[in-house]
Amino acid sequence: MPVPYVSSIIISTALVAYGYTMMVRNRRRREAERMLPDFLRDLSDYLSFGLPMADALRNLSESNYGPLSGNLATVNRLVAGGTPVSRAILSLSRGLGGSVQVERVSSLISVAADAGGSSPPQVIRSVADFAQRLQAVANNRSAEMKNYLLIMAVATAVFIFVIVIMEVRFLDAISAFSLSSGTLLHGFGYHAISSAFNLGLLVSSAFSGFISGLIVEDRPGAALFYSGLFLLASSLVLLAVVLA
Repeated sequence: MPVPYVSSIIISTALVAYGYTMMVRNRRRREAERMLPDFLRDLSDYLSFGLPMADALRNLSESNYGPLSGNLATVNRLVAGGTPVSRAILSLSRGLGGSVQVERVSSLISVAADAGGSSPPQVIRSVADFAQRLQAVANNRSAEMKNYLLIMAVATAVFIFVIVIMEVRFLDAISAFSLSSGTLLHGFGYHAISSAFNLGLLVSSAFSGFISGLIVEDRPGAALFYSGLFLLASSLVLLAVVLA
């Protein structure tokens, strides 16, 4: 019966849609963190020249820092409206998918704005260097995890191929043998074995996709995109086999 496979296609499509939305948010967070060292270095340079924090942030709004630029414009609007810089700068991390790095940097800049003096430029420069090192580690990890995702995709494709071969060749041969010999494997037994194999493939595909996505994206919501993608591919193949 194709009904279970149609249901799994609908579920996988919903997972892909939701996971894609979460993945876009996650990519926005990553891009903001990638631009964070440049933002901090430029801020440190402006402060070293003797500019007040508010003026430095206003000048920085003319540069492109990816997702940070929109939030930086919000910060400058708040400052122009009379909000203290130490409070306005906390808006820098809003809408970035819960980026811990940007939140901590915002808090640090807030403390620096209240402290004043000559130390903030050096502190912010040190934080920029540390953020750059974190970004290098993240880039290396991302490259390694993409290779892992490829391995999982190939393994899932091989698993699908094996199940299809069993469905088309092996189980049909067993069914023909049981029919000729009069054993109980024919009928309910045959369909039970076939359904068990197919269900195992669907569960394995969804789980493999989720684990792969969790390693690559580092967020459960974004990982659902890969889970749905793997599940959708398996469901379409099995549906094609059933309808053939």
